[in-house]
Amino acid sequence: MAIIQNQEDMKNLRESCRILMSCYYHLGKILKPGITAKELDDFAN
Repeated sequence: MAIIQNQEDMKNLRESCRILMSCYYHLGKILKPGITAKELDDFAN
């Protein structure tokens, strides 16, 4: 688990999650059509 030191770290972590979720979303469209962008956005936030 990463230790959040400041606001900048938190922002970077959120951005990393967003990128990861985006990759997962595109994979998911291939593997399991049906997951929505909204669900992913809710998860990323």
